Amino acid sequence: MNEVWLRLAIVIGAVAVSLMIVAMLRRRPSAMGSRDIGALRPGVYLFTSSTCSDCTGAQERLQTMLGNAGYIEVRWEDDPGLFTHLGIDAVPCTVVVGDDGSASLHPGMPDGALRGLNP
Repeated sequence: MNEVWLRLAIVIGAVAVSLMIVAMLRRRPSAMGSRDIGALRPGVYLFTSSTCSDCTGAQERLQTMLGNAGYIEVRWEDDPGLFTHLGIDAVPCTVVVGDDGSASLHPGMPDGALRGLNP
C-alpha cells in the first residue's frame, strides 16, 4: 500500500511542477516578431475587458508609474478584432511598442512591461 502512495505522490509532484512551468512561461514577455501590429503606434497599451477582475489593478499600476496619459487602454468590447489580430487571449495584457516598431507582449499584471520603461 505504501508503494501506491509513493507513486501517487510522484505523479502529483510531476503535475504540480508542469503546471508551475506553464504558468511561468505564460508570464514571460514575448516578442511579437514580424506580426503586423496594425495601427499601434509607439507606446504602452493595456488590453482589458469589462469582466476582468485584475484589470483595475493593472490600470492602477500603470497610472502610478506612467500617469493617466502614459498608456492607452484597449477594451475587448470596443475592438475584439484587434485582440484576435494580435493573439491576445487573456487580460490584462500589456503591449509595449518601441520607437523602432518592435513590440513585446506581457500577459498578466504589467510589472514586467514597466521594468524596461523610463517614465
